[in-house]
Amino acid sequence: MKKLELTKELKLRHLKYCIGKRKNNTYLESRPYGRILKYKNSDYPQNYKIGNTTLKINVRKNTRRKMIEYLIENFNSIIIGTPQKLLMIEEEFYNLVYTEELKFKNDKDLTITDIKKKLYNFLYRIFKYETFSSAKPGNIWGAYQLIEGLNNTICVYCNSQFTHTVYRPENLERREVKIRPSLDHFLPRSKHPLLGVSIYNLIPACYTCNSSLKGDEEISLDQIIHPYLDSFDKMGYFEREFTVPTSEKYTEYSDFYSQVVGRSTNYTIKLKPHNELAKEKIIGTERLFELEERYTQYKKIINDYVKKNIIYTDIYLNKLKDSYCFLFDKTYTLEQIIIEEDINNNLLSKIINDITLYELKLLVHGKV
Repeated sequence: MKKLELTKELKLRHLKYCIGKRKNNTYLESRPYGRILKYKNSDYPQNYKIGNTTLKINVRKNTRRKMIEYLIENFNSIIIGTPQKLLMIEEEFYNLVYTEELKFKNDKDLTITDIKKKLYNFLYRIFKYETFSSAKPGNIWGAYQLIEGLNNTICVYCNSQFTHTVYRPENLERREVKIRPSLDHFLPRSKHPLLGVSIYNLIPACYTCNSSLKGDEEISLDQIIHPYLDSFDKMGYFEREFTVPTSEKYTEYSDFYSQVVGRSTNYTIKLKPHNELAKEKIIGTERLFELEERYTQYKKIINDYVKKNIIYTDIYLNKLKDSYCFLFDKTYTLEQIIIEEDINNNLLSKIINDITLYELKLLVHGKV
């Protein structure tokens, strides 16, 4: 929910992995850069075998040479470039191939879409995500190390499911994995094979957000929040919208006051932008991940936190700390137990913070 930090160290480790350079200055053919060099050293064949698969690259040889030169020249940016840079490179790459093909064929019916279809399988195998994602937990680098390096254990899209990596206890020495979160391709690989292992395109997410909701839907950077570029916490907030039932629909604890103090779940949950600049991304994120509807399932949990924040006033907290001082130190206070402050590592902490630290304070001071 807060912006994920891709440190320089993480990016350099990922780039080094994708280059796969050995000590003897040769390159691993299982890595993207090594695959590109192997194809180049094979003199750009039209029919090219990668593993057990023979790929037909259905463009002219001079075009194949030009596109490989482009991939080599821009390799670093393809692997660790920002999403804006990736989209620019992708567009340039396909335009280059398109232009080269037109020089020879002068085919007025040829389109960029045709070029993408011709090169899809080749790019998909060159920038093969499965090799990276299947790397063992004990390896120097792979999906496991990237996920752990981000220091985030909650889905960055919904903040309602854990994305822990769990190892089998009987195999701690070999760190055999039992559970790990999926890595979502922000720009789906089915439409962007060139970006299969681009680090800014790999987002740790829960299965529901990644597979059930987002899938391979084509999106733009302007449509939804990108966890490496945007802070969801700064762009939007959750709020309860209270309803006052009519007399014929009135039930116990459905009144306005009961909703405010957490006795009723008669309210609705809304996700709203902090400002106009964030509006489009907040609307797009809500639409794609259906956060308002999903969060209705957690109203009772939200109400429990509302009650806690009403009960545990500053005066009461100070008395508790004085009475149980042996339980607390300078770095971990009683207030941190009551309020979920770590948004990236505590379930539902975003909506709980928004309601208990923002909405309730406004209500108490009569500003809403």
